[in-house]
Amino acid sequence: MSEAVYTTSPAISVPARKTARLVHIDGARGYLLIAMFIAHFNFTHWTPVLKFHHGNFSAVWDGEFFVLLSGFVCALSYLRAFSKGGMLSCEMAILKRLRWVYLYQVVVALSMLYLFLSAWPMKLDALYVPDQDTPLLLQTLQVLTFAKQPLYLNILILYMALMLFIPVGLWLLEKKRTGLYLTILVTCWLVAAFGWDKALTTWFHANVFDTRPYFALTGTFNPLSYAVIFYGGFYLGYLYKTEGWKRFKTSILPLSYPVFYAALAVSAVFAVAGLGQDLLGVPDWLVNPQRATITVVGLISLSVLSYLVYFLLNKNDLPRPLSWFGTALDAVLSFPPLVTVGRNSLFVYSGHVVAVFLASYFIVSSGLEGNRPAILLVQFVTLGALMGAAALKQRYLPALP
Repeated sequence: MSEAVYTTSPAISVPARKTARLVHIDGARGYLLIAMFIAHFNFTHWTPVLKFHHGNFSAVWDGEFFVLLSGFVCALSYLRAFSKGGMLSCEMAILKRLRWVYLYQVVVALSMLYLFLSAWPMKLDALYVPDQDTPLLLQTLQVLTFAKQPLYLNILILYMALMLFIPVGLWLLEKKRTGLYLTILVTCWLVAAFGWDKALTTWFHANVFDTRPYFALTGTFNPLSYAVIFYGGFYLGYLYKTEGWKRFKTSILPLSYPVFYAALAVSAVFAVAGLGQDLLGVPDWLVNPQRATITVVGLISLSVLSYLVYFLLNKNDLPRPLSWFGTALDAVLSFPPLVTVGRNSLFVYSGHVVAVFLASYFIVSSGLEGNRPAILLVQFVTLGALMGAAALKQRYLPALP
């Protein structure tokens, strides 16, 4: 979100201005999607590329930033439907989108189910062992109700849980009940942080009905915990949409040098802790906090890094060398292939799961597991194919979510 992106000529059409405003957000989502692919590929077949992943220098990886940006974008996308038709109209627009999210979830999950079963006993991922005892038809039905979910496809079910409550969030914000809105988010986060939801679920499964073989409401990431990220970004998106860019950057989220340098210092602490964890004896909770429920450490790391990017992209007349970093960041997040990937995020996110395990199938079946250069080559070829698929989808199937 840079000044240049938001300031456009009056001669440019309204749709063009709206598109321009999202260039950096789309580029950031594209970067995060590629980083997800690299992380998940390397969790399956390690290569030196993982050493350069930003997750090694912070307490958060890719999903946290992606959820934050998604909340921001959802506020821009659904406020109009709410304003025109109220909560019902807004909910219908969301359900229309979630039909596609569900379809992608099911198609990818079924593909991975059949791939893992057919590839066994070739271990495509050391963390996953196919269920050889449950009938395939039953496992297929379990996919349809989220009882069975493949590795690395956890964010989609998180979105399905969180997006359903967007009309409630908009109603609270439109009614100026910001205090209640924020209180609900903090309460949800605390419930997850103390494990009260897990304790209640465990009791329900033990004493009432064990739903786990039949359906699931969540994946790896706890919706109650991640609501604070999604709806935190949503709140910022709502304020940007309703208050305007000028007020947003001056009063709502000011571009402040003291805040920037404080964020830089905190980020530096995380980076040093991550790089020198073994040497310095840094506790694991500081550099690798649990991700299923976002911790205070994770929230701090997410916030300071997000502010650094926001500041560098939007602050005018930056001194050197900050101006160099700002220019480089602008170039990266405006890079057309990254923007294309970001604009097709549902397609690419779903496709990256398939890409990781098809690449793994090729590596294992070809006997390349010990050949690090070959694995590195497969990684880049697969990434290129994934980005190429996004470009083809954008060109020939632009209406497909």
